[in-house]
Amino acid sequence: MQVGLLTLWLCAAAPLRLCAQAPDPAAILTRAASVYTAAGSLEADFRQVIADENIGTFRSRGRLSQQGADKFAMRFTDPAGEALLMDGTKLWVYTPSTTAGQVIRMAQPTGPGAPNLVAWLLDRPTERYRSRWLSADTAHGGADLVALAPRDSTLPFRSAIVSFSRADGLPRRIEITERTGTTRTLTLTHVRSGRKIPARVFRFDVPHGVRVVDQ
Repeated sequence: MQVGLLTLWLCAAAPLRLCAQAPDPAAILTRAASVYTAAGSLEADFRQVIADENIGTFRSRGRLSQQGADKFAMRFTDPAGEALLMDGTKLWVYTPSTTAGQVIRMAQPTGPGAPNLVAWLLDRPTERYRSRWLSADTAHGGADLVALAPRDSTLPFRSAIVSFSRADGLPRRIEITERTGTTRTLTLTHVRSGRKIPARVFRFDVPHGVRVVDQ
């Protein structure tokens, strides 16, 4: 009886530290990777913030679409008309707000560093990253904040903090700190997965008068 009373007193005095066990970050990552792979596609509205102490802060928004391992599109509504798109063989970068009159076309990259941030973070995450549960994330409707650090120093970032939804396991917010010190924050809303996305979403139609620059 005395032991039971002591346990109750400890729980009442410090419930978070002594009685509540933090979620296993490896289990959160494993679930996220499994859900993402099984779904085959992902669609969401996005807001992106890129911050660099030398060049400033850049904000953008639009629609993100991904299907399979090789098709990905970020179509921007702000700046309007811009696009970052992988069509299965080529990567297209169209940013008329900064480089008017041209679109860059290059061989499609793979792995970390490719534009599909969600995909490479969820590719074998328990093998590639050390993980640590930080806290619950009430700002995103019931989620877990997990810190990631690459096990491989050749990866293009030094740390990440990801908010994983408890409802479907998928990321809602990703904050990457690159090795240069630049941070990129991607926030996803209205997330839908497992739907077949029309082929036109991943096709870049070169606007009239725009020059294609191959790199």
